[in-house]
Amino acid sequence: MAPAEHTSMRETLPNRPTTLADYLAIVWRRKWIFIALPVIAGLVAFKMTEGDDPSYRAEALVLLNRANVVTGVTQTQDPAVWDSKRFLTTQAK
Repeated sequence: MAPAEHTSMRETLPNRPTTLADYLAIVWRRKWIFIALPVIAGLVAFKMTEGDDPSYRAEALVLLNRANVVTGVTQTQDPAVWDSKRFLTTQAK
């Protein structure tokens, strides 16, 4: 082939829209970048977290409301009100 004939299709038709084949050719030429970057990022993240000791801690605040819908409607006294320990044990269960 002569040097003038060795032009790519992209150069001969500059107004041609870019096709999927063009993009795939670019990805194929740069395949090591697409493979190496995620692998390197994963290894760096693993090394940074490898020595960390996992610690889990949680706190919770619980509001116990002694108001009972049934006693409010019937206007009666709830017997659990008299025994706080029994009420808290029941609520904890």
